[in-house]
Amino acid sequence: MSFYFRITAIEQRQGVRPRGMPRGIWLPPAGKDSVPTSSQLFCFDGRAVYDVTYAVNPPAGSQVFNTCSIYHDFSTFWAVDYDVTLLAVNEGDNRDWTPIGFDYGDGTINWVGIGGEHRRLGPQRNQPWARTLLPENHHPRRWSTDGRYGGLCGELPLIIALIAFSMEPEYLVHALTNCMREGSWGGHEYPHGRIDGRGMIVTIYAVPGMSSMAALEEFEGRRLFPA
Repeated sequence: MSFYFRITAIEQRQGVRPRGMPRGIWLPPAGKDSVPTSSQLFCFDGRAVYDVTYAVNPPAGSQVFNTCSIYHDFSTFWAVDYDVTLLAVNEGDNRDWTPIGFDYGDGTINWVGIGGEHRRLGPQRNQPWARTLLPENHHPRRWSTDGRYGGLCGELPLIIALIAFSMEPEYLVHALTNCMREGSWGGHEYPHGRIDGRGMIVTIYAVPGMSSMAALEEFEGRRLFPA
């Protein structure tokens, strides 16, 4: 499976009054008050990730498969399934920021998505990717030695965002190239980049001759990270 994807760093527009919820919980900005600060284009060729920002845009004929805008604050990921620099948050049909979560399916694999039913992973076998990609409040309540349990699938732009958040912004390229290798988890031991207020938009492109919308949808349902 091969595809292109773009990661655009975003931040709250300066001077905007912070949003909040009861108990002092921070919410990402509404409307169009997220502004881009940088953008990088990548290609995953099925084996490794390459920075192709020099190309400016994905190949001609590419289609947007899926998009995720996401912020991190205090161990919570807030996300929406559209580009918040193009569409205003919480206006019209555009839903407000929603925490990510997990669905357990048959109980042996986790699906991660926007608004998933459970806040924590289901039973896992102490796989290193779980501790690298997710803060402790998303870890399972119990770890298992049962070989049937473990692995992760789900919304592709969200999974790529979790990889990007696993390292500080200046090491984004290293995080992607080190972790997405030969379609499996490469891993790293660097400090995480889950900085309060950090945000990004991840857009996945289906590229003629490389991937189709249907193939990418099927790819999301696979066990992207191993059990």
